[in-house]
Amino acid sequence: MDLAYSGCPSPSDLSIPLAKGLSERFGNGQYSDLTIKCGDKNFQGHKVVVCSQSEFFNNACKGGFKESDTNIIDCSNDDQKLLGTLLRFLYTLKYAVPDVLDGLIPLEYHVKLHALADFYQVVPLQTLSMARFFGEENCPHEQPGVLNSIKAIYESTTAENVFRTTVMELASRNLFYLLKDSDRNVQFSKLLLAVPEFARDMVMNLGPISLKDGAMANVRLNSDSDGFLYYQCSCIPNSPFWRFDASSFRKWQEISLNDLGFWFEAPYCPLCEDEKMVPGCCVQDERQWYEYSCANNGCKQTGECSQKFLGTDGKAVFVCPFCADDQFSRDARLRT
Repeated sequence: MDLAYSGCPSPSDLSIPLAKGLSERFGNGQYSDLTIKCGDKNFQGHKVVVCSQSEFFNNACKGGFKESDTNIIDCSNDDQKLLGTLLRFLYTLKYAVPDVLDGLIPLEYHVKLHALADFYQVVPLQTLSMARFFGEENCPHEQPGVLNSIKAIYESTTAENVFRTTVMELASRNLFYLLKDSDRNVQFSKLLLAVPEFARDMVMNLGPISLKDGAMANVRLNSDSDGFLYYQCSCIPNSPFWRFDASSFRKWQEISLNDLGFWFEAPYCPLCEDEKMVPGCCVQDERQWYEYSCANNGCKQTGECSQKFLGTDGKAVFVCPFCADDQFSRDARLRT
């Protein structure tokens, strides 16, 4: 006899009433055993919800503090809207940016919320707010709001905060675009003057930059000065690194300036055939490198890629990063 019951609800179905009931308790005084004051507003909370997700509130309610006796925690030093958003998140695991932001832009709201979540030790909200920040601006170098937000990030976080590190590395990777456009260049320069810590971090992260005749050669050596210049293009997800011998690259720049009359700022991307290559991140691991060389007799430049590309004939041919001829190829050899 088959006793199986096909109508048994799944665990996810069973969790829906629980999630709904929990979210409805926010702002509802029913069963409340905790009051969180912020200026003239009182948030009615539930210790089992609030303290189980925030180490700050947990410590305040455990004992040894007056809050454990009064069940009232005064958070009047915090922004009322931000604190309300944080508390609502504890009940719903999501948040919305308010329509009225009192002079902030949405990106800055994510930043401020991240800082508040850091203070109250609500790790999931820290993660979500940073993801929302970068998720809304998937091309940060083209968005003026991001530059404004960098100031807010540095004002709201400590030196060890991952938000700082991430946005600084993002700016480093897009430095060419930040400096290429005159309006954005002015805005970026003002940011460097306004936030000295960010300027210092950028310098430390970029390493040596070569200047010639007022033009920036997008050059970045890795930290142990191995003699290579690393570049990367944003044309595809998880774009590979390309690296070129530093001395050969600089000779090519001099040839371009003296013989062709222009300063060779950055190599062409062999994959998208556009001059989008920007200084890549320093590569410190022991990854394999695949050699390429240009068959153009007037070029003969070489380079290496961190990913393996092979055609059906065992070879891959791309646009040369230097002369732009379709003769940049390699065989199956690895660089030893």
